[in-house]
Amino acid sequence: MGKAAIAGAMADARVAPGAISALYVGNMLSGMLSDQQHVGPLLATAAGLIGVEASTVEACCGSGV
Repeated sequence: MGKAAIAGAMADARVAPGAISALYVGNMLSGMLSDQQHVGPLLATAAGLIGVEASTVEACCGSGV
């Protein structure tokens, strides 16, 4: 779902993958539910954003969930 969301956002904004310099992912509970703490880098790789700095931001409900 994350890969599709990133691809859709890039297409909607008409932004090429090479123009992206960072990816920030808001998340809640992935560490507790799936033992995956590094969702940002995982989604960047899945979306083909190789070499793009990626970070996961966790702030409970403030992360956008």
